[in-house]
Amino acid sequence: MDVCNMGAHAPEDVVALLTLPPGVEMVSSGGAGNAVPMAVGHGDWSCSAGSGGGRCVRPGMAAEEDSTQFIDVRVAPDADVGVPATVSVSSGDVSATAAGRRGVGAEGVAARYATAGRVRAESVGNALMTCAEPEGRPREWWL
Repeated sequence: MDVCNMGAHAPEDVVALLTLPPGVEMVSSGGAGNAVPMAVGHGDWSCSAGSGGGRCVRPGMAAEEDSTQFIDVRVAPDADVGVPATVSVSSGDVSATAAGRRGVGAEGVAARYATAGRVRAESVGNALMTCAEPEGRPREWWL
């Protein structure tokens, strides 16, 4: 979720109410982030899961301030396909609502985290790795 205050300073709390599709539940608050190129803000949100979605609150926002929060969700095998999530953001008397363009897909691979732009993945430990002794190298080389 990326929220940008396009107006004047908002001294009151900014509240974001997330509505998730049936079969999708918020499992944690995620974390602050700016890994997505178009989401340039910083965190400061306090989030909690609720029935049908979640609620995130942060202290007021300065004019033109950007704030980003990643939301972790769990998708059930029988989740409604194609129903997008929505978010309503308010502070004082001002509010705005946005909806996603797509929902859960019927096909594809499971995604642990979705992202855009340049990504780096690392595997550490031995759960997924196998060490084989390279030809001509002593055993100590790979220990």
